[in-house]
Amino acid sequence: MFNRFLNHINSKKFFPNKKRILLAVSGGMDSMCLYDLMKQAGLTFSVGHVNHDTRSGMSDSDALFVSELCQKDTIEYHELKLDKSEFEEGNFQAKARMLRYDFFKKLDYDIIVTAHHKDDILESIMLNFVTGRSLNGIHERIDNIIRPLLIFRKDEIREYVLRKNLLYVEDLSNSQMYYERNFIRHMLIKPLTERNPDSFKKIIGLAQRIEQDQELLAFLVNGLVNKEQREDRIYFPIGPLIMYGPTLIFQVFRKEGFNRAQANDIFSSINTVGARFESNSHELIIDREHLVLKEKSMEISDLEFSINNLPVEIKFGNALFLITEVKDLGSYTDSIAYFERSMINKKLTLRYWKEGDIFSPFGLGGHRQSLKKFFTNEKIDLLQKKSIPLIVNDNDIIWVVPFRTNEKYRSEPGNGPYLKIEYKSTLTE
Repeated sequence: MFNRFLNHINSKKFFPNKKRILLAVSGGMDSMCLYDLMKQAGLTFSVGHVNHDTRSGMSDSDALFVSELCQKDTIEYHELKLDKSEFEEGNFQAKARMLRYDFFKKLDYDIIVTAHHKDDILESIMLNFVTGRSLNGIHERIDNIIRPLLIFRKDEIREYVLRKNLLYVEDLSNSQMYYERNFIRHMLIKPLTERNPDSFKKIIGLAQRIEQDQELLAFLVNGLVNKEQREDRIYFPIGPLIMYGPTLIFQVFRKEGFNRAQANDIFSSINTVGARFESNSHELIIDREHLVLKEKSMEISDLEFSINNLPVEIKFGNALFLITEVKDLGSYTDSIAYFERSMINKKLTLRYWKEGDIFSPFGLGGHRQSLKKFFTNEKIDLLQKKSIPLIVNDNDIIWVVPFRTNEKYRSEPGNGPYLKIEYKSTLTE
């Protein structure tokens, strides 16, 4: 098994040199098999574990097992503990899956590796089929997520783990019929494959052929829609989407997790500027002439920082600020603003737009205006509104970056010293 694994990862070039690798380890049989194979292959990796706070404390034991193993092998260990009480009834598995991947992505490794195997492909196909979604299975590589065990059946993994006497933890919830995936595994797939042993291979083969057809369809769809990337957002012109209707909308956005029902809703709302739709991973906003797509990001809390010791460099979301003190007033630009030091407190705050925000845009003679109206006048769409940094002094918004400073805080020559704040978007680097 190891030789097949080694040949496979080398032929697919899954792990280029100098890439930081994170292996998702639950402690179960599958992930412990992959952990051992990757160690044998001489790969350097870290481990991410999610403690689901379930099974009357047993999940804490699983976390301890994985963390002690990493400590013994001198492998960096990351853990996220979920609070199951915060989840809606019946929605735990789907929500937990989303939080797992959010956690792994937030750790910012080059490659994320999971221990899905060939039997998981069939389970996903059947789960998607019975819920009316699709006949899609699991992909070996999506973005920076790699699943190198998809060439192996569960029986092969079990034989390897038992032969090598590898330690692992048993998740008893895998046998509970309460969870839909477990029901499909034990009550549908098991009797089906026992009755017809070839069904496993035939169903996966059918799904692979459908996937190839979908790849061709996606290529043709891309020719119909001329999308445009602007920083972290993608703009799709509404014209072709109206012409071809919900079917095209679904095909364009299906990879971002939007389903057919949402495609129908998007089409019905196509003339409602500001209408907003969400998948697990993306947000979609209807703008005046475009649909605007943006990947969801982790919520960023308000950031308060001191200006007593300058210069200081501040990273906030996708924005980078350099704050210095200067004697003379320079020229304002979209990326540079000046503020009289005497008008600024010892601390400033960086945050995003909140409902009800008001400020006095420079050029309006001191008149106050809601930030919502300011954004509308500037033709800024909802997704962009949510990612525009605001610099706040006390409760005053002094700069809507990089669009406008506050009239009240506009600096005059001879009133120095001044705070010079320089802004740069990290998305343009």
